[in-house]
Amino acid sequence: MTEDNYAYEKTVVVQAAPGTVYAALTEADRLQRWFLSRAETDPRPGGALRFDWEFGDAAQNGKQQGQFLETVPDQKVSYTWEARPAPAPLTTVTFTLLPEGDGTRVSLAHTGFGAGDEGRASRDHHAGPWDFYLSNLKSYLEDGVDNRAAMLGQKTV
Repeated sequence: MTEDNYAYEKTVVVQAAPGTVYAALTEADRLQRWFLSRAETDPRPGGALRFDWEFGDAAQNGKQQGQFLETVPDQKVSYTWEARPAPAPLTTVTFTLLPEGDGTRVSLAHTGFGAGDEGRASRDHHAGPWDFYLSNLKSYLEDGVDNRAAMLGQKTV
């Protein structure tokens, strides 16, 4: 990360095969089990995505619409993301998957937040949620446990 272009980066190791992780990152029905309240995905370069988060407190609800930039089965998923708080630039979310032992090293890079105080604020606004959802991905794939309702009050399937 440089001062003129803030980024969020984190890596977790998930005890699941790369193909299982890739499916959890791209298939709407699986995204709804650890990340989103509702999802529509067309996981191919140029394919559309729509993500909706719904909470008991409707003021927390959120939406994301974008497109997949890169999809390499079992290896990489990248898509556009409209950063918040507004006005913020169009950013890029990239998950890179690497086999590690019996599991998968999942590296997330959310880049393009921009420069200065606004870039830092936007990156910081995303850091907490990304930390939670990466942990929840691990929990869901390893133990079948989804913590969104209990910890966030998020509506789930």
